[in-house]
Amino acid sequence: MLTAALAMRIFVLQEVAYEALNCRWCVVPGILRADIPLLSFCLWMFLISFLPLNRFLAIPLKAMTLAGVLIYVADILVMSQFFTRLRLADARIYLQQISIVMRHLTTFPWWKLGLAALFLALIVFLCVAVPKKKLSWRSFIMGTAALTGLSLTAQYAIPYPMVVHDWAIRNIISTNLESGLERDYAPSTRDTWLREDPPLTSSTSCLPGKNRQPHIVLLILESWSPYHSAYWSGLNNWTPRLDKLAREAMSFMRFHAGGFSTNDGLVSLFTGKDFILPIKYAHQSEPFDSAWGLPATLPRALVGKGYQAAFLTSGNLEFSRKGEWLRDIGFSYIEGHDHPDYNGIPRQHFDSVPDEFLYGRALNYIFEQVEDSRPALTAIESVSSHHPFVHPYTKERDEEAVFRYVDDSAADFIENLIRRGFLDHGIILVISDHRAMTPVSKKEHDRLGRSASSLIPAFVVQREAKKQAVYHLFHQADLLPSILRQIEEGEFCWRGAVRDLFEPEVSQPRCVMHSRGDVRHHVDIFCAEGSGTAKVRGDNSVFIDTQGLDAEKQRMLLDTIAWERIRTDAQSRAVTASRRPGE
Repeated sequence: MLTAALAMRIFVLQEVAYEALNCRWCVVPGILRADIPLLSFCLWMFLISFLPLNRFLAIPLKAMTLAGVLIYVADILVMSQFFTRLRLADARIYLQQISIVMRHLTTFPWWKLGLAALFLALIVFLCVAVPKKKLSWRSFIMGTAALTGLSLTAQYAIPYPMVVHDWAIRNIISTNLESGLERDYAPSTRDTWLREDPPLTSSTSCLPGKNRQPHIVLLILESWSPYHSAYWSGLNNWTPRLDKLAREAMSFMRFHAGGFSTNDGLVSLFTGKDFILPIKYAHQSEPFDSAWGLPATLPRALVGKGYQAAFLTSGNLEFSRKGEWLRDIGFSYIEGHDHPDYNGIPRQHFDSVPDEFLYGRALNYIFEQVEDSRPALTAIESVSSHHPFVHPYTKERDEEAVFRYVDDSAADFIENLIRRGFLDHGIILVISDHRAMTPVSKKEHDRLGRSASSLIPAFVVQREAKKQAVYHLFHQADLLPSILRQIEEGEFCWRGAVRDLFEPEVSQPRCVMHSRGDVRHHVDIFCAEGSGTAKVRGDNSVFIDTQGLDAEKQRMLLDTIAWERIRTDAQSRAVTASRRPGE
């Protein structure tokens, strides 16, 4: 049983290794080194249950063994589908909407579900089976010695492979114990950053406001990544129509996502934060953690300026409390999968309809607002390209086919907006929410380097925009100041560097940050002079890899991360003390 589980993990990881490292078996020694001690311990507990003990002692031991194997197998399934590991924080969030998760599981191939069910049935049978003959103490001691020797051999005789994705090799226990995010800062550090601003954000910069009130359409494309695009990477040509629209508009070639998930992307886009890294243990995490009750958000600021701020998606807004959070940050109108226009249409991931129906509904809504005298921000979040990439009509699991569908439906929507004269009144922004949850291939890593896991496509379509490719560093968080400067009548001022996606040449340089999905306490940082990866663990935070960043710049960046996390944590605690999220 345990051998079969180990073989399953090797099979999955060697496939991942082939995509990411161009080698199939280079990760196998690392898997054996990491997993044999864990699986040996599970088997040891199982052996104890067969000793001549009280039956009521044997049952908990078998239950613990069963739980260990179930978690081990669940981690393999998560890895095979989402290129991440099973983490307590994620499980706690997703299991709050178990019915939606179970419907999402129907997108798995049936043979995989059947194989997993058969395997789990075998595990349960073996764990509840009561042998007629108990295990002798002598056999138990010999078994213990053999398992101990096997574990020590794995730990000390097998070298640990130094590979880019070593986080995927670690066993499930070390994966969930590795985070340094729960390490708090010293009281003196907290006092300093609650009173002061770090050097990178201590000054205020100003530019003249544009004094406009355009209608704004923000199209957020699920998982659209540079490797899907010939224009952004040259690796695949799966989104040719979007590429053509981008070439004819203002496109951003070094545009970074705030994190690895849709929630992270929405937080950066609508709150202006590069990242959210709560100071707490994984089991305390909540959806949109530390992003509730924020006073300065894009929808709230626009509503204060007379805008209608709307969010349209075809997904279920109950999942991860998204609808509740969108209302909390100030959206005045929200609609999801249950809109009447979608009645009778077959459903996909998270109860969504195919993207084309979302776009049809969005077109009607947008031109209702155009006909009104009130300006509007309309954010549209697509769903059809959500992992695990199932085509909405053919049902084939084919990433290329899915993104060709996304390309056609999104391009049709944008071209319809242009054809119907939307640019006479407004601006269209097209931005991905995050890079796809797939392995970073060797070709992609060779071409994009450290930024391969954070770069996303983005472009702006407006009547007076130059047709240009912009190579300045930009981030999802730069959307907020860019839009606010458009509507500001007088001087527009911003803490730190002023950024403007619509006029990139006047934007001041700044460092941008991306919270990683593979190793959750790592933050990738990109500056004009270089880049690096920081390991976040309270006052002991350090850079573990840098290129072009001197010691003083590294210190300033770590201070900025500490300032952001401490300020956000204090605000989050104040919100929690006054009310629970959602009240």
